[in-house]
Amino acid sequence: MRTQVTGGRPLRGFLAAAASTVLALTCTPAVAATRSGDAAIPYGHAAIPYGHAAARAGAVRPGDGAARAEKDPLGFGPVRIAPRPGDARLGDARLGGLPLGALPLGGLPLGGSRLAERGPERAAEGARRRAAGSHRVVRLAPGVLLGRIGGGSPPAADVYTVVLHFDGRGRLFGREDAADHLVGQLARHGVPAIREDVVVPRLRPGGPRRVLGQTVRVGRFAGRAEAGREAARLERLRWIDEDGTPRGGFPVSVVETSTLGRWTPGPWRVRYLRVDPRHAVVRTTSGRTLADAETVREMAPMATAAINGGFFRIGTDTPGDPAGVYVQEGRLLSETRDGSDPALVITGGRARVTDLTTRQRVSAGRAWRAITGVNRANDGDDLILFTPEYGARLPRVDGVEAELAEDGTVLSVRERESGSAPGDPPERGSVLQGTGRAAAWLRAHAQLGRRLRVSTLIIDQRTGRAIRPDYATAGNVAILRRGEVRISPRDLGRKGTFTQIVRRHPRTLAGVDARGNLLLAAVDGRSPRWSAGMTLPEAARLMRGLGAREAINLDGGGSTTLTARGEIVNRPAAPAGGRPVSDAVTVN
Repeated sequence: MRTQVTGGRPLRGFLAAAASTVLALTCTPAVAATRSGDAAIPYGHAAIPYGHAAARAGAVRPGDGAARAEKDPLGFGPVRIAPRPGDARLGDARLGGLPLGALPLGGLPLGGSRLAERGPERAAEGARRRAAGSHRVVRLAPGVLLGRIGGGSPPAADVYTVVLHFDGRGRLFGREDAADHLVGQLARHGVPAIREDVVVPRLRPGGPRRVLGQTVRVGRFAGRAEAGREAARLERLRWIDEDGTPRGGFPVSVVETSTLGRWTPGPWRVRYLRVDPRHAVVRTTSGRTLADAETVREMAPMATAAINGGFFRIGTDTPGDPAGVYVQEGRLLSETRDGSDPALVITGGRARVTDLTTRQRVSAGRAWRAITGVNRANDGDDLILFTPEYGARLPRVDGVEAELAEDGTVLSVRERESGSAPGDPPERGSVLQGTGRAAAWLRAHAQLGRRLRVSTLIIDQRTGRAIRPDYATAGNVAILRRGEVRISPRDLGRKGTFTQIVRRHPRTLAGVDARGNLLLAAVDGRSPRWSAGMTLPEAARLMRGLGAREAINLDGGGSTTLTARGEIVNRPAAPAGGRPVSDAVTVN
């Protein structure tokens, strides 16, 4: 059977309440009154409906006869207390002209892929999904709201499947002729295969859908164990690859079908923060040292709330090394990658989402040399600047290290060999580590007692101006621009397009609404009975539904972790309370 996945259908306005959630994010005294229980359960004490951003009226509680208006402690106008999820519907209430009676409370109609296979099972699953939504908000502190959204329901079947690899690196999609070959090889053993087009959904209004390749999978299983037994059977079958080479077993993986971008009835679980910068302080933190990774809870045990931040380099000697721009307390601690990074930027307490480019150089009189990296491994012919925040022994290199005082005075110059002991990190100033031609430049210009000047320039590409952010952390792609879903596959590459745009994963998202409020969201995933995760287009619609005008995708997957008052409030996909990460965004 061949099924064509054509990507995400529009989210029907993401409950049509997409335009309404700013009101839902405002809190009420009823919420604040539950603070005595917040420590035990830091969310979910009072249900607040999706509302319209411009609305000043609210939902009707069934049986009240009239809505109870309560004053919004953040000054955004009155908010009406909604029924709890068990009440399911909001009657005939209207917010800003939006007829909420026709909408499920907090449901997440994210399933949108148009499949050739349609039937009563899907219709029944959709009905269950629409009845399962909930949306609750609690105030953690003045200006800081924590929301919990749940919607959808687990699929009755086809939860797990066995996907064949197209190469030795675990790639789950490939060319049509390669898919034909795999299907034929499976048929030799009497194994029926499901071949599906991998279609990239529209990434901007009016944009095209395009076929990225095809997947080949076997079976539809309700449990992982059953799928695992089928995978083990396939791994014992001999087959011949496209080059005519006999192989000892099919390379396969057991995956949740929802992660392949196919339509799914859910479920979804989202935790989010809405932060008013007038009443809260937002920072980035890298924990004790930049070189070492720590969990979000370890980095910010006393924070009102915290969420994991940017991407980092896994599998290196410095697991905490950010893979993109990172600024902490006004100091650039990691440079942009590939020219520019979409980033969450905090300047003077104000949050923005923009694109940053960093440039650094060291000058000795009229001679200068570009600094190619900050606090990272030296890739050869590099000039790397290490700061005290690095906090670990320097990487072993064949080159030169020049230690600088805080004013740039050269304190020492050392020749280094890769087999020698690593250098010590700077305690107060910095260390310049050069290899190749960069090492030759240091030998020529870094004399003892000479003052070198390190210059740093951070450019906001959307304005073309140099800025001095207090804090910044990088995402890998912008997902919302001026309130519209706009995602560029060029930022991700072919493999990244499949992994990030087509497949569903846990997501960490950052955005800013029209009022300047910061929105931070954690989407659980990789758990088909708890939460399916989201594709990037779905994540963009979620952020738009929360009121964001600009938004980026931060590090997700096993890194996605949200804490409130030191406790984890989502379900990280990584075991033991979340993966150690490079940095976190904290709210106090």
